[in-house]
Amino acid sequence: MDRCISPSGLSFTEISPEDIVGIDIKSKTIVFGNKKPSSETAMHVDIYRARDDVNVILHTHPPTTIGIIGAGAEIKALFPDFAVYLGSCIPVIEYTTPCTEELAIEVSKILKNTDAVALKKHGLTVVAGNFKEAWVKTVLIEETCKMMVAARAFGKEAILTDEEVYRVNNLEIEKYRKSLLKDN
Repeated sequence: MDRCISPSGLSFTEISPEDIVGIDIKSKTIVFGNKKPSSETAMHVDIYRARDDVNVILHTHPPTTIGIIGAGAEIKALFPDFAVYLGSCIPVIEYTTPCTEELAIEVSKILKNTDAVALKKHGLTVVAGNFKEAWVKTVLIEETCKMMVAARAFGKEAILTDEEVYRVNNLEIEKYRKSLLKDN
């Protein structure tokens, strides 16, 4: 099965459709494109192998998220949207050298059971069925980290309890809103 991956060395704003690289998931070989694939190809391939339901992997380097996890803080649900789309907490893995098989193994192991993982001193990886869903989750995490900074400037953030997370996740309107992201 082939998957598309961004090229190495170009920012998201520089990429055009002809820059995309096709990778065979089984062999990790390039099947189309004339650019070198992302330096994190091993991580992407291992995630695709671990999760049949994943069509998009969004690996980013959001500054507030990196700062928060670098300081040792946990990223927990501060508001209902986070709880609905991401659960109670984002797992964090300790620093692992980027672009390595070791990182690929660690990230794919965590993402078997969740849709996001923060990589200490590195970034964030989010998986989803489509790009919009991956983007929404990525933005929710970075915005939550900004809220944490704001809350800690005045005290401590108010984290949703397990009961509050459970209740919001069982609202019919939230099930509907989740389905809208899945349909894109």
